[in-house]
Amino acid sequence: MSECGTPIACSLDAADLRQRIEEWRQFRRDHVGAITEDGAAAQLELDLSEAALISAVSLSEQEKACCPFFEFSIAVEPGRRTLQVSVPPEAADVLGSFVEMLGASS
Repeated sequence: MSECGTPIACSLDAADLRQRIEEWRQFRRDHVGAITEDGAAAQLELDLSEAALISAVSLSEQEKACCPFFEFSIAVEPGRRTLQVSVPPEAADVLGSFVEMLGASS
């Protein structure tokens, strides 16, 4: 459990997890530039398309449903959009694995 009482757990089964990973990787390939991670938070730089925003919202909602300890927000500024992902401090390693799964260096 996190400090706020939310379990640090995912409710997806193995098949659904594989599908979700592929959805996130496709989102990364199609709409995400740089990814920065700082402990329990990460920022994904989105392209400026409407499709990027729609995909970010959809995936965030799906992820929040199975992993309620994740927090998502979208920041929109002139010429810049980011998907911000955060977790409780005790789940920083989970976020690290998430960022690694996205292939942050690619």
